[in-house]
Amino acid sequence: MPFRKQIWLGAETAIQFWDLQEKHSELEYMVQLSDSEQKYYNKFTNTKRKSEFLASRILQRKVIPNKHILYLDTGAPILNESGCYISIAHSTETACFMHSKYHCGVDIETITSRALRVAKRFLNSKEFKFIGEEFPARDATLLWSAKESIYKMLGRIGIDFATQLIITSIETSNRQHMKVSVINDGHTAEYELSYTFFDNQVVTWIVDDKI
Repeated sequence: MPFRKQIWLGAETAIQFWDLQEKHSELEYMVQLSDSEQKYYNKFTNTKRKSEFLASRILQRKVIPNKHILYLDTGAPILNESGCYISIAHSTETACFMHSKYHCGVDIETITSRALRVAKRFLNSKEFKFIGEEFPARDATLLWSAKESIYKMLGRIGIDFATQLIITSIETSNRQHMKVSVINDGHTAEYELSYTFFDNQVVTWIVDDKI
C-alpha cells in the first residue's frame, strides 16, 4: 500500500501523501464510497482521474473516518458535518489530502517547464526576480504552486493570480517558506506559505489561522 508520508503542522492540521501506483480498479477495493461520492466517481472516464479521486478518499478516511467529501458550487471540497476544512491536490505521481480547523490550501506539482512557459499569465513584473538562472523551471513551478494553494485556501472564484495573489519574499535557507499578500476589494492581507521539494515535485501549503 503506497501511503507515502504525512506532514503534521500542529494541532488538527496535517497533510497526507499517497503514491499513485495502483490502477483505479485496485484502489476501488480500498475505500467504500458514499452514494454521492459513487455518483460523482461514475462520471469519470479518465482512468488517472479515477485513481486520484479514490486515493484522496483513502487518505481522508485514514485521518477522518466516517465522513465523506462533497463539493461546493465553487468546486472546493468539503467534509460533511466534520467541523474542519480540507484541501485536495494531485500531481502526475502523488495525491495529497490536507485537513485543518482553519481554512487551508495545498498543491503539488511535478516540476516541468510548463509553468515557466506561461509565467506571464500568473506573475507580475516584480515576481520574475524569484526565477533564477540555475533552476528556472523549478522556480516557476514553485511560484505557480504557491498561488494555487492560496487560491484554494481563499475558496473564491474570479481571483486574478497576477494582480491579487502576490509573492513578496521567499526564504530558502533554514525554513522553506514565503511571504504572500492577498489583495481584495482594496484590502491587503498578509500570509506565510510553506513549501518543500521531493522526487522532482514541489508541495506548497498555507493555513489561515488568523480567524
